[in-house]
Amino acid sequence: MILKSIKLENIRSYISQRVEFPTGSLLFAGDIGSGKSTVLLAIEFALFGIKSGELSGNALLRHGSKTGSVEIIFEIDGKEVIVKRTLKRMKDRIGQGSGYVVIDGVKHDLMPKEIRARVFELLNYPQSLVSKGQDLIYRFTVYTPQEQMKRIIYEDKDSRLDTLRKVFNIDKYKMIRENTLIYVKALREKKNNFEGRIADLDEKKKSKEELKGKASVLKVEEEKSGARLKEAKEKTSLKRKELSDFESKIKEASEKKKQLALLDSELKNIVDSREKDRKEIDGLQKIILELRDELKDYKGGVSLQGIYEDKERRIQTLEKELMLLRDEKAGINGKAAHLKEASEKIIKLDSCPLCLQKVSHSHKEDIVNKGNKDINEIKLKVEEFEKKAEGLSSNLDSLKKESKELREKISMRNVLKVKKEGLIEKEKRLNLLKENFEGSKNKVADINSKKIDLRKDLQVFSEIDGLYEKAKKEYDALLDSERKTELEKNSLSKEIEGISTQLKALEEEIASKEKVKKELKRIVALQGWLSEKFINLVANMEKHVMLTVYHEFNELFQQWFNMLIEDENMNVRLDDTFSVVIEQNGYETYIDNLSGGEKTSVALAYRLALNKVINDVVSQIKTKDILILDEPTEGFSTNQLDRVRDVLDQLGIKQIIIVSHESKIESFVDTVIRVNKQEGVSEVNG
Repeated sequence: MILKSIKLENIRSYISQRVEFPTGSLLFAGDIGSGKSTVLLAIEFALFGIKSGELSGNALLRHGSKTGSVEIIFEIDGKEVIVKRTLKRMKDRIGQGSGYVVIDGVKHDLMPKEIRARVFELLNYPQSLVSKGQDLIYRFTVYTPQEQMKRIIYEDKDSRLDTLRKVFNIDKYKMIRENTLIYVKALREKKNNFEGRIADLDEKKKSKEELKGKASVLKVEEEKSGARLKEAKEKTSLKRKELSDFESKIKEASEKKKQLALLDSELKNIVDSREKDRKEIDGLQKIILELRDELKDYKGGVSLQGIYEDKERRIQTLEKELMLLRDEKAGINGKAAHLKEASEKIIKLDSCPLCLQKVSHSHKEDIVNKGNKDINEIKLKVEEFEKKAEGLSSNLDSLKKESKELREKISMRNVLKVKKEGLIEKEKRLNLLKENFEGSKNKVADINSKKIDLRKDLQVFSEIDGLYEKAKKEYDALLDSERKTELEKNSLSKEIEGISTQLKALEEEIASKEKVKKELKRIVALQGWLSEKFINLVANMEKHVMLTVYHEFNELFQQWFNMLIEDENMNVRLDDTFSVVIEQNGYETYIDNLSGGEKTSVALAYRLALNKVINDVVSQIKTKDILILDEPTEGFSTNQLDRVRDVLDQLGIKQIIIVSHESKIESFVDTVIRVNKQEGVSEVNG
């Protein structure tokens, strides 16, 4: 990986700034606090995003800005890669927005975690570190803040070893050991559980054999009971057939008794019917004689109904005419009364109600005379109406009288006609009754003959009821015996079935326990192998790897330290926990007792050795061509600064970026980029 450029928008003290990165050695020069380290943090942010507790959005976004972004361009495996991340101010925090990754001109819009995963993929960092949210390899091979390097040197040995295991990607050995111990514990618990589950296995096997023996004895008893039941069923079946024959005969006798009862009932009905018919014949003969005498003069004749209806129509017509005459008379009488009333009013009138002129006496007399004339004419008409109405009333009375006489004659004729018809019906009924009366004699004789035959047949079945009762008692006794035998057999069968169910459950339980026993044997063997061999094997593997790392690490650490400090009285080395051991004048001493430059030399030597070892151990990573050093010469003397040049030459890394305010470093780097800060805004001049 080689950095090409970086662009910052509203990042800490930068408003908008692009920085180009050439290959070779590069120095960011400037005063303390000018914004040099911000560029390094921005590079890390662009690659891996914000990190809780280490690199927050609040520490990156410029105060007062709502949004910010970092875009870096780098080259890897001959491909140009652009990565851009954004920041945005939210209600209660500063978080990341969406960004993108461009690879050889192909853009991929991604969310923050997706960008991180893609960067890990490009840098070929172990994927196990992606899920852990760590970029330790980058921190200890490319860019390590001075405080973090000092922290790994000063922290306790167990924490340091855990950190180095993660950095070297060999923490899997410790994880395997820890997981194996957890698994062994689980196996131990499982073993105890399995031992408890099979503790009664022998007892279960003994119970199984006892149940098998009991089942065999019961099976013999069941077979004997089955034979007895078969014999009982055969006897019961024969007796049931005998009963069935008796029942058929009893049923036949019952049918004949029913037939005899029906014949008795039929004979009684015929006798009763003959007596009833005889009485009805006597009554009909008497009534017929009386009717014949009453109708001896009845001859029928022409129907008077038409004449009667004609007279009724004429009566209705006359009534209507009379009503009209009376209505006309009433109307004329009303008109006469009106004329009379008007004449009386005119006589009393003095002036006209319309024109208000005085009415003369002669005019009033003319009007009255004319009215009297009209009234006289009306009286003549009334007299004519009265004469006509009188004639109509006389005719109407005559017609009503004639109509009444006709109605009475018609009624009498209808009565005689009905009696004549009744006489005919009674004569027919009498003839029918006489025929039935004579015919019933033959029926009585036939019924009596059938009764004699049925009584003869019933004598054959006289003893059947006694024989049936005897057979029924014998059948009930046999049936009771059969039921008891069947109950005995069923009881044995159910007991055998119950034992079979117990045996099946017991066999399944024993089979299950045998499986558990087999699994227990495997667990015991596995537990022993893991505890006695595997854990030791993993520990030895880790020890071997760590020892290989240790030898190279220790050798490189001593080499870099001796290059930085030429002091025959001071020796440094690493112990097996990768802790720094310092001997001065033949005595061990603490790092805190060293000068500032010596402390920085220890940290830088440790840092460079760690870089080289990681690149060798994790050989697939693609950040070997770049190294970033943040204030690596703090507290160095002029003589030590000169030695840094030799260190840089010996490293042989394609791109080294140094951040320092030491002006002497400018003399031995390829490129110098100056960072200035004015009124809170940083600018880069290169």
